[in-house]
Amino acid sequence: MDRVPPVNPAFTEMFSPSILTVSGGGSEIYSCRQQNSWALTFDDGPSPHTRTLLVELKRRNIKATFFVKGQQVLKHPDILQQIHAEGHEIGIHTWSHPSLYSLTNAQIITEAMYTHQIIQDLIGVSSRYFRAPFGSTDSRINGLLTQMGFSVIRWNRDTRDFTGPVVSQYVNSWLSEAGLIGTISLQHDLLPDTAVQAPGAMDLILKSRYQLKTVSQCVGIGAYGPLRFKSKDDKSPIVNPPVTAVKPTTLNPQVTGINPPTNTKDKGTSSTTINAVVSSAAPSANTPTVINSVEVTQTGTSVDATSTVTPVLVKPSASATPTNSSGNKSPTSTIVLLLTLAVML
Repeated sequence: MDRVPPVNPAFTEMFSPSILTVSGGGSEIYSCRQQNSWALTFDDGPSPHTRTLLVELKRRNIKATFFVKGQQVLKHPDILQQIHAEGHEIGIHTWSHPSLYSLTNAQIITEAMYTHQIIQDLIGVSSRYFRAPFGSTDSRINGLLTQMGFSVIRWNRDTRDFTGPVVSQYVNSWLSEAGLIGTISLQHDLLPDTAVQAPGAMDLILKSRYQLKTVSQCVGIGAYGPLRFKSKDDKSPIVNPPVTAVKPTTLNPQVTGINPPTNTKDKGTSSTTINAVVSSAAPSANTPTVINSVEVTQTGTSVDATSTVTPVLVKPSASATPTNSSGNKSPTSTIVLLLTLAVML
């Protein structure tokens, strides 16, 4: 699990004040409406192994639903874009993958909305599917997410792919049952040992009485749509167009005042904060600016950028209106990322 980001009031203020005191209500979706439907879902990506999975899905003409972690999207924005471009659905799997039981309502809102925002920035959709890490939901959590406008998607078939090469065994067992059950199955695409098991399961299901569908096709609720903001005009603290994400393991060479990272021996720690402006690859008056507030754990004179990244988003300035490819004006996007870096001497 990555570090839980601090509460961001820019997100909580988008909803009715009563959202912070929600204590019950809401529901979860466990299965498809039609008994012969089967929705493949993959959690915890995107990762480099997602690319191989996408090849296998395309080869079989299958569309799936991916519940993505914000931290992973920040590392692999191009893979998220590929998932979307190839016609798969994208849901939210929090930013840092915590158990939600121990989080306050404000923390859950922050976890959900950071990921909602980065998805929207990168592919221009408002994702309204939410899946809790570890299935950590209860009446309070479901009520909160429902009031935010999310559909909470669970599963009724857990392949337990993280325990070893067992997916085909589980799928065979389910397919041998006498009756049909509208199925939402759980798999993962973060690690090679889990992603590699998916093609075998696909082939078994394709030969069965089931029809493979996306979650939206199987439950009848769209994957994308507006959330329940308190203002009809409040789309997000930052609105489209997409902005370029900064990977946590690579310092942009255009960052002012920070040298490329090097690894050296640890000599003790302290903390400071450096503000640096990152411009886009081709800066101009109409190009959105990405601002990084870099919190550095200081041990010497060099940094090692191999740690977690916690985003801090702020509302955009209305002073600039960049134009899009068609020449029409579009809102300016400003994103502040708090990059927590380990510094070694």
